Amino acid sequence: VVPLSNRLGKRAVTLAGMVVGVAGGVIAGLGHGQIVPVAVGVALKCLGSAPAAYLILAMLADVIDHVEFKSGLRTDGLTMSIYSSIMVAATPVCNAIFMAMLGTSGYVAPPEDAAAAAAMTQTAAAQGAITAGYIWIETIAYAVCAALMLLWTVEKNLPEEQKAIAERKK
Repeated sequence: VVPLSNRLGKRAVTLAGMVVGVAGGVIAGLGHGQIVPVAVGVALKCLGSAPAAYLILAMLADVIDHVEFKSGLRTDGLTMSIYSSIMVAATPVCNAIFMAMLGTSGYVAPPEDAAAAAAMTQTAAAQGAITAGYIWIETIAYAVCAALMLLWTVEKNLPEEQKAIAERKK
């Protein structure tokens, strides 16, 4: 990922990953529980998430540099505190939303007996909630993030901005 981002730019590599992730999510979501399309789709989704997961903090550092260039304020600590707080808060909130989706869809937890669990099937609504939670929500989030990245970037002028920041510090 790093050699590609050095050559093509973080934004381009992340966008390409998001497009692969969205394509994989669509394939998995439309696979209707069939093992091959779901497996291929999830594999593509995972492959697409690698650049986004790897480069997101580097891109956040670019935004911090841009903010410093525009305002003269360095916001590393504040930005990372907000980022960390959002990440920590998002996990239980998203888990609660997913559990509510399962609960309202008629999901029944499988019994501990493996044979009985294997023979059990979920309702169509429960299967839809599982697919939405594991496939569609992330796929839609990738698409929204890719659209936002197309609308806004700081990478284009970043070298000049970083040079100006270095000059100010002298």
